[in-house]
Amino acid sequence: MLEKIQILNFLHLQGFTYPLELLIFPKLASTSNFLLHYKRSAALTICLAEEQTAGRGSRNRQWFSPPATNLYFSLRWNFSSAPSKLTAVSLVVGLALCALLSEEGISQL
Repeated sequence: MLEKIQILNFLHLQGFTYPLELLIFPKLASTSNFLLHYKRSAALTICLAEEQTAGRGSRNRQWFSPPATNLYFSLRWNFSSAPSKLTAVSLVVGLALCALLSEEGISQL
């Protein structure tokens, strides 16, 4: 199970100080859809779910999201650049996460 306090403590120990709202659910239809309709209170909002029943990705592609098997999350961050200049953000974030997980000893990516 994802534990909000443990995640926030880890981020704090890593020196992360950016204002953050962390939302964790056992099951959601879609973390992305949730954030589309969520009234934010922080500049950065992260929504995590143990399971997604209607997960979707770029170009509205759907995927199978079994419980407690993978990372299911979406984040919303206000950028000062126009969306057309941010087309590679999801790719760069994915690569950064792979690098971080590899550094932490998780090598089967």
